[in-house]
Amino acid sequence: MKLDVKVGEVRANASDALVVFSFEDLDLMQGIAKLAKEERFKGKKGEINIVRAPSGFKCKHILLAGLGKREKADSYTVYGTAGRAAQCARSEEMTSVAFMLPETAGTKIERPAKTVCEGALNALYKFDEFKSKSRGRAEDEDEEEKELARIEVLCPFADDAESMKKDADEARILSESLKFTRDLANYPSNLKRPPELAEKIRREASKAGLGVRIFDEKAMKHMEMNAMLAVGVGSTSPPRLVVLEYGRKAAGKPTLCLVGKGITFDSGGISLKPSKGMDEMKGDMAGAAAVAGAMIALARLKVPLHIVGVMPLCENMPSGSAQRPGDIVKAMNGKTIEVLNTDAEGRMVLADAVAYAEKNYKSDYLVDIATLTGAVSVCFGEHATGLLSNDDKLREAVITAGQAVHERCWALPFWDEYKDMVKSKVADVKNIGSEVGDAGTITAACFVWNFLNEKTKWAHLDIAGTSWMTRDKPFRQSGATGVGVRLLVELARNLTGEDV
Repeated sequence: MKLDVKVGEVRANASDALVVFSFEDLDLMQGIAKLAKEERFKGKKGEINIVRAPSGFKCKHILLAGLGKREKADSYTVYGTAGRAAQCARSEEMTSVAFMLPETAGTKIERPAKTVCEGALNALYKFDEFKSKSRGRAEDEDEEEKELARIEVLCPFADDAESMKKDADEARILSESLKFTRDLANYPSNLKRPPELAEKIRREASKAGLGVRIFDEKAMKHMEMNAMLAVGVGSTSPPRLVVLEYGRKAAGKPTLCLVGKGITFDSGGISLKPSKGMDEMKGDMAGAAAVAGAMIALARLKVPLHIVGVMPLCENMPSGSAQRPGDIVKAMNGKTIEVLNTDAEGRMVLADAVAYAEKNYKSDYLVDIATLTGAVSVCFGEHATGLLSNDDKLREAVITAGQAVHERCWALPFWDEYKDMVKSKVADVKNIGSEVGDAGTITAACFVWNFLNEKTKWAHLDIAGTSWMTRDKPFRQSGATGVGVRLLVELARNLTGEDV
């Protein structure tokens, strides 16, 4: 996919389609305004209308894209509408499209060039690696489906070209990192067992210039990461711990640790899950995938911050060697865990992972991200990520970052009463708060908190509801969403210049 910023007269652009954004007030350039009126185009949010280009335009078509009421339009409105426009152009078998940037006066739209590019690129994502290229009919075997090959953003003034190119380059980096994350989560579990997934991450991270360390089960035994080993012991595929590092500790700058749950397939173990929907458990490593994607983006964007990504990778399977309900294991930080439900495995791998990050990097901020509980989906559906934190300023920083990229987070209480719910009668903690699932999202976070230094500023993101979509949306393909990548990048960038 080519992505270019073009300086020049709009009418001289020879793309298959020229995308023209419009608000409901239809304040359009001469020639196009008449077409919009003839086609009864209203400028409603998400409205798309394709018309033949009028005389004097070199493009073949005009693609009218509605943004709704001017005063309500924001960057996410543009992001989604640009995505719809790109998908429409592809469905019409166009190979090139050019975007005129929307007006920002009287709106909440920021950085329109970056927003348009990201929206278009991300909406064109498809996961079709395992589909046969042939359509099954002899006469079609030599045919190739046409793809949108070139996107241009039109720059009316040469003085603005450099800044717009920077925005477009940033959008490309974020889009490519998001694609990598979504591909990892969509990939079938039989082809991304922990050693294979670790290698996939290593290859891409190395290309981005990240430091990479991968620990096998022998190293984990030496570090006494028994909680993580207990989860992986039921599988014939051994666990791995992947650690990515970017930048160095600098005076006046914090260290940020990102920890992502990486269960490459979650059967529930001995506490076996129901079969319905179990295929989606290939995405139970979406937290690790988000950390990997964010780390790659941060390195390519050269964000001036010391950042560490820790990804515990395990497969949770039932077998004769699997952990059992009632088992007790000692985690890396010395605390003992009573295993009451083997399907509460994600918090156990996070326990050792956050303890590892604390011991080795002494992070100022630690954010973990995980598809941790079904309870968060019951609470928020697929529209918000559950957030818990022990620090008010970090909590607000995460919420602000999420709002900026429309990966919205909602804070849940982190009271002592919930922490008491994970205390065990026979060990230090138990891996579920209650048998009936009371406050399941909150108590899962409280469990993870037990393996941190209490002075560390920590935030926990439960993306079980937002990491996966079961059906297509107007500008998103069903499956893995890649949630967390853009949020974590935004958070890290904010930490470079804000006293959080």
